[in-house]
Amino acid sequence: MAKIQAQIRGWLVRSWEFGVQSL
Repeated sequence: MAKIQAQIRGWLVRSWEFGVQSL
């Protein structure tokens, strides 16, 4: 379970950084 949460958090951070760069 913790492993899945870690993957989700990593994906959210990556998508957030991508969104910031696209602004």
